[in-house]
Amino acid sequence: MSMNLSISLQQQQKMVMTMQMHQAFQLLQVTGQELEDTLLEEIRENPALELDEDSEALSELEQQRIVEDRQRKSEELEDRNGVGEEQEIDWDTLIEAGQMVVSKRVVGGYAFDDMPSFEEHTASSTTLYDELMEQFRLELSTDGERLAGEFILASLDDSGFLDSPLEEIAMETDTDMDDVEGAILIIRELEPIGCGAQNMIESLVFQAEILYPEDPFFPDLIRNYLPEFEFKQYEAIGVEADMHPEDVEEYHQMLLKLNPRPGSVFGAAPQPIIKPDVKIARLGNEWKVLSTDEGTPRIRLSHKFQQQLREASLKREDKAFMSEFQKKAEFFLHALLRREKTILRVTRSILDRQLEYFEFGEEYLRPLALRQVSEDTELHESTISRSTANKYVETPNGIFELKWFFCSGVKGLYGDEYAQQAIQVKIRRFIEDENRQKPFSDQAIQKKLSEEGIQIARRTVSKYRESIGIPSGRDRKKRYAVLAVS
Repeated sequence: MSMNLSISLQQQQKMVMTMQMHQAFQLLQVTGQELEDTLLEEIRENPALELDEDSEALSELEQQRIVEDRQRKSEELEDRNGVGEEQEIDWDTLIEAGQMVVSKRVVGGYAFDDMPSFEEHTASSTTLYDELMEQFRLELSTDGERLAGEFILASLDDSGFLDSPLEEIAMETDTDMDDVEGAILIIRELEPIGCGAQNMIESLVFQAEILYPEDPFFPDLIRNYLPEFEFKQYEAIGVEADMHPEDVEEYHQMLLKLNPRPGSVFGAAPQPIIKPDVKIARLGNEWKVLSTDEGTPRIRLSHKFQQQLREASLKREDKAFMSEFQKKAEFFLHALLRREKTILRVTRSILDRQLEYFEFGEEYLRPLALRQVSEDTELHESTISRSTANKYVETPNGIFELKWFFCSGVKGLYGDEYAQQAIQVKIRRFIEDENRQKPFSDQAIQKKLSEEGIQIARRTVSKYRESIGIPSGRDRKKRYAVLAVS
């Protein structure tokens, strides 16, 4: 009997999330207000960082508070180390080494777990997001469910509805569909019940399933007969559903106890002050992407801390203690720099892809996908998504969220592609020029779009028209008549 033993060597590639990567990942998602708060917190907590002396972004009170915090920490270190006076640093050398002064800010997104949220700084009243997030954090969930859930909660409208397809959420959060669906299952049972649905009917079904788990008929009645319930057509529902009209009426009473817009019990979240992260401007004959940092605290490595760290009399254990602060400060500055470079790269790609829009206006906006910008920048699609969500760009046409430039659309008869927003502009133009005695029907608008090479269904025309708040042709005719009389 013989035994053959073989050794097989396999090379596996694994990604390890280092401290630097984690910090860069987190900073990429934070908003402008959150970033400012983060900068202030970092310079208060890390004596290796300080405000740029040339910074005029902070109020006198804020600067005084930071100075006092810094003095306290400095005194503590001096007590430990017995180090002396401040010494100037060769900043040119540090810049070449990557340890540069970094200044940047953004608006709207994600904060570190151990930092106060944006809402805590801006609002005293509880918002829908606050209420749901507080409950969600107490639920047992996987890492993927938590990531997807936090994204979903941040995306809910004032009614508590989710307008984004689940597939898109999975892509933007780099999670599996199972994680997204699991997060939805958790969210819909939070108070107020029914949030996270795509629309009112789905929300009512969620509520019926949760509040009346032993009644399988109730959700189906909502799905199939909601308009009939509204007009109390109990007999018609009874005939269709093979039920007694009195039982149908009882279900109607149950329906009235549900909330068609569960998020509306909370006031709308306060709108943050929008400060553009980047600027697109025309300089001469060229369009440029410019960084913006007005009104943002500037931080750098502390001169005094560097001098203390170099003291020959510094004990080994004290040097190790201070070196940890130094390392954290360098990581933080590099993460800020990486964040800024990423946003600039992505914005340049958007500018190149949407150049006709900047040249000629919204009617020339083209469909744009994360994949296309990913190809331009060699960044992962999830990185593109995080770097554009709640980040704003100042343009000659106004201030826009970077994510706004990513849009679906249709291909025209002549090979051109049209973004949804561009088609909406055309629809608005048609209606502005219409005969008020005979307003365009959606079918007539469909025909006019077809004449310009855009083939879309009549129901799509209706959807686009409604999304920009324009009533139907019949309702517009009534309105025109009222205006004519008045």
